[in-house]
Amino acid sequence: SVEAALQKAGLTSGELSAVAVTVGPGLGLCLEVGIKKALTIAAEHRLPVVPVHHMEAHAMITRLPDPKTGAPSPVKFPALILLVSGGHNMLVLTRDLGKHTIIGNTLDDSVGEAFDKTARVLGIDAIPGGPQLEKMAREGNPEAYAHKLPLPLSKSHKQSAGSCDFSYAGLKTSVASLAKAEKQRVQRECAEAEREAALRRAFCDIAASFQAVAVKHLAQRMERAVRWVQ
Repeated sequence: SVEAALQKAGLTSGELSAVAVTVGPGLGLCLEVGIKKALTIAAEHRLPVVPVHHMEAHAMITRLPDPKTGAPSPVKFPALILLVSGGHNMLVLTRDLGKHTIIGNTLDDSVGEAFDKTARVLGIDAIPGGPQLEKMAREGNPEAYAHKLPLPLSKSHKQSAGSCDFSYAGLKTSVASLAKAEKQRVQRECAEAEREAALRRAFCDIAASFQAVAVKHLAQRMERAVRWVQ
């Protein structure tokens, strides 16, 4: 909470000189909560409000000093920044504060959305599902189903195949089809007493294979962007 952050910093809201708040992009209800809180604090203490772009904030946090030592950030402008958040993937060439060139963007699902949706397909009820999916992946073999999970944009989206854009909708759909097929295989081939364990092994392998392909897509786009800006 805001109160907890102020307490940790050893400040009161009356000692602030301005109030910064994320105004988008993002989920409307979440943004509304933050904006209302910021306006309340600003009105109470007659402070200016500084609107902040969500993705620029992610990018600029790389410039903050080390919180433990106070050492300056090693990131200097210009910088090529890979943004991987719950709803967005971006590759951005940043020359200065407010001076950004988007090199790659999310075409459909971001990697965070793909992790959460894949988690649900594999029977994970936790929200967010990504951390639990990673735990499953540690138990699995990333090569087990790699041949059945194509690298995103490797064949389709002809205009985007050679770009730095990101796409995870196809990979998510492939995982859903694979999980369904494995459920049917286990049901058909395994004795009833063995089915739960067999399905767990298969799902762990699917999680590991999915994670390997998802990360490879990020790395491939990043490597391409580095070549573009050099």
